[in-house]
Amino acid sequence: REREETACQLKSISPTAFNHLRDLQRLELDSNQLESLPEAAFQ
Repeated sequence: REREETACQLKSISPTAFNHLRDLQRLELDSNQLESLPEAAFQ
């Protein structure tokens, strides 16, 4: 559920951010790794 909630949050920021999250999910990164990414990665 945490990953789904994160997806919704990023999708509300921008479609690009949501696409980044999908790419990260393919790599099966855990939520801690997602949180550690710089915000610039989602801009």
